[in-house]
Amino acid sequence: MAFALLALAHSGLWLLAIALQRRLPTGTRGGDVAAAAVIHGVVASVLALGLGWCGVLTPAGMSVAGMAAGVAGLALGGTGAARKACAAGLAIFREIRTESAGVAAVLVVLAVFLVVRHAANAWLFVPYTVDEHAYHLPRLVAWVQSGTVTRPAMLDTRGYFPAGMQLLQAWWVVILRNDVLIEGAAIEMAFAGGAATAVLARKLGATRGGAALAGLLWLCAPIVLVQASSAMNDIAAGALILAAVAALVKPVNVRTGLFHAGLAMALGAGIKPTVLFVLPALAVLAVVAWKRRDPAEAPASLSRPLVGILLGAALLCGTWWYALNTRDFGNPFFPVVPGVSGSSQKIGPMPVNMSGGPSVRKLAANVGEIFGARYMQFDSNINPTSHQRTGWGIALALAGPLALIWLLVREPAWRIPAAVFAGGIVMTLLVVEHDDFNARFILWAAALPAAALGSVVPRLPRAWIAVVLVIYAAGADLVRTSVPPVIRDTPTLEAFLGLPWRHRDARYLVLVKLVGAPGGADEFIRWQDSYDGEEPLLCLTAGWPVATLARGDYRRRLVFAAPRDAASLIETMRKNDCRLLLYPPPELVRWDPPAETRAAVAEAVAKGDLRLIHTGWFERVDR
Repeated sequence: MAFALLALAHSGLWLLAIALQRRLPTGTRGGDVAAAAVIHGVVASVLALGLGWCGVLTPAGMSVAGMAAGVAGLALGGTGAARKACAAGLAIFREIRTESAGVAAVLVVLAVFLVVRHAANAWLFVPYTVDEHAYHLPRLVAWVQSGTVTRPAMLDTRGYFPAGMQLLQAWWVVILRNDVLIEGAAIEMAFAGGAATAVLARKLGATRGGAALAGLLWLCAPIVLVQASSAMNDIAAGALILAAVAALVKPVNVRTGLFHAGLAMALGAGIKPTVLFVLPALAVLAVVAWKRRDPAEAPASLSRPLVGILLGAALLCGTWWYALNTRDFGNPFFPVVPGVSGSSQKIGPMPVNMSGGPSVRKLAANVGEIFGARYMQFDSNINPTSHQRTGWGIALALAGPLALIWLLVREPAWRIPAAVFAGGIVMTLLVVEHDDFNARFILWAAALPAAALGSVVPRLPRAWIAVVLVIYAAGADLVRTSVPPVIRDTPTLEAFLGLPWRHRDARYLVLVKLVGAPGGADEFIRWQDSYDGEEPLLCLTAGWPVATLARGDYRRRLVFAAPRDAASLIETMRKNDCRLLLYPPPELVRWDPPAETRAAVAEAVAKGDLRLIHTGWFERVDR
């Protein structure tokens, strides 16, 4: 029943998005596809936010809202719009097949392989990276259990980063009360990015088949593949940047392009602040598009009331979390405050990956790592954070730059978009604080070599041979990233897949690998299962223990707090009927808690209000 409600809700969201998009045409068929995906993101986000503010972010609430969206879509002509969209898709495929039946067949094989790969990963492998367990999933845990979009008082300071991705993920989690399909949100956004890449290639001169190839090549970049099989937010941020770029490159109508670009950027800002780093480059592209517009250009065929409603909704979704931080802390980017040296000062113990300002030193370090010695490392040990490498894959890293250089020399139309991409990369790597995992912030940039390959390959003699070779490279990337790197051997995979789907969480993949299998750490992880999953639990920790305690189906009620003394700690436990407290030692979870939290637990133990019952576990003592 839950899966049926999930399908109905998502059908309703897409029906409404397609109906709205038909009233806001871009002027191209591919552009309409990318625009519909962005509008879908806005509709899904604002509905989830509204349900959360009303306290009905529940299975029933989301099911009713999704079906109501479908009814609204039908009233706006959604059925006819969906039929026209399907007919347009079939027409595009027929045109590709007319250009080259062999190329069309190879593209279909790659597309089917891609769909099967993502469907299998979404069902089989729940989120498996540390960041997901550290603060993405715990936030969803709090929402699922409270029915609201509250901000839990997590000790992980990264929990104060924007929650736009969780608004999209809520549609895949809340109705099932399980995160087995949470990757659906990332896959939808990956689809938007692939469509935008195809639009970009087509506008810059690629054939229809070449444009389709470009979109598929971007979707097959390893960093994109693993991001689409995770609960990270970089794939959504990157896809929305690409949607904005595609809308502004040679727009059929400049005002229409500005609207669709603004919609994508407004929504993206609430998903990840790094979207804002690309704004200067996009502003240049917008100015160029405006200056080059045809004076005889027809007025934009946009519904003004609808434009206002959607832009307002996107801005609301993009700014609400910043407004919350500003209200509570006086700083929209809490816990990051600018430092005098251009780097950030962090409030709290957890590292954050933002910056207080630009730094040439950080730019040099980022460029050196991402495009340096490991640029062409093509092993399978890649995860959604893409450690010290581009993660663009064999075809895009090797052949993509050659095709791009050839086009830049021969075709002036490519020079401004290339400059915009280069400017966006530089601005991002100049501002973002340096660490080993910054390649994910520029995964969107892989669209440029993908578009270049899509434009050049069909022009080559015996083009079908080149297409097969390029797709072979993309297929190799598909295969080697299909199983998460945290699965170390066949017995581990078999044991994991043998779990019932409701309990197929990532504890024995992420956690044991993170802390080491032998000894107390492994015992700590297994010991938590000895307690009743329904019993409320107070969590005084950051990182992976929080999400894993909720399990895949969020049965255990978790309470988050940041007590400053023993009295407030015990009062919080009593108020929430929590008998158990989770407070693992720092060496076990690789996390240094705030001094006041450490002192509060020690004081409560000294007073006899808490007693240690296992490593990292305490029980409240009622006297």
